[in-house]
Parts: sequence; C-alpha cells; structure tokens
Amino acid sequence: MCAKLISPGMERARFLMVAEHDPRALPLFASGQVKPWYQADYNVREIANSEFHQDIPALLWRLSNTIPDSARREGALEAAAYMSFMQGDPEAAFTGHLGRLAAVSPEGEVTRCLMDAHEHGQHPAWVMEQQRLRERQADAADGMTATAPDRPSLRQRLFPNR
Repeated sequence: MCAKLISPGMERARFLMVAEHDPRALPLFASGQVKPWYQADYNVREIANSEFHQDIPALLWRLSNTIPDSARREGALEAAAYMSFMQGDPEAAFTGHLGRLAAVSPEGEVTRCLMDAHEHGQHPAWVMEQQRLRERQADAADGMTATAPDRPSLRQRLFPNR
C-alpha cells in the first residue's frame, strides 16, 4: 500500500508484485524507496496531496478502526505511521500515529524502525532539506546556531515506564 501511496504512478504489474508479496518484489519496493530517501525534490507530502487530495495517514487510521482482523488492522496502522513519517508530518501528528501503532505492536519491526529513525534524526531527503533551510534562515535571523530543545526522546514519551 505504501509503495503505491509514495509512487502513485507505479505500474499496475509492479504494484501487484509488491502487494502479493512476490519474492521478486523486494527490489522493486526498495527501488521505489530510493527517491524519497535520496532526492530532495521528491516531496512525498506534495505528491500524496496532489494525487489523493486528503490526509492519507488520517484516512488509514480511520480505516484501521473498521478492520476486525487484528493483523490487518496493525498493517493499516503501520502504513499510517510510515506515511506520516515519509510526509514529514508535524511531531504531534506523527507521534499520534506512531503511538497508536505502538499500542498494538510495541515490539514490531515498523514501530522499532520508525522510532529509531526519528530518534536519530533520519528523515526523507525533502524533509532534511526543509530542516536545513529553516536552520539557515534561523541562523541568518539570529546570528546564532539553533539548538534542539532539551526534552525526552520519542521512545521515552511513548513508553514512560520503560
């Protein structure tokens, strides 16, 4: 699902290979992920908004509430959190999606990977470019280097008792 959301122009045959978990699909899926991770001009938020005209992570979250099968519900929540991350959603929106996922799959691979990426400041290329631009603008306005606020990590906020 995320492969098609990130690359709406993906051909039907490629999409079906990924969707049906064809063993040949992993390189296809990986090749589709190269653009958002390495090309600053591949803005996932812009692409999703222009193609689908709605908040995809919120749609996936609402969809997950209608799915009785827990494994499929978890998959919809994984897709919502991943798309929120790839779109560079505001912290509150992303942590909301990730928190809902962590509630049903605290040790899941997608949960762990998203938490780790977020905590280590890894983001899609277009998000990193936007952050660099904001930092340069803040530096120019202040004449000082911007510093991150001192606050608990995402993992500590989602799992305070661990």
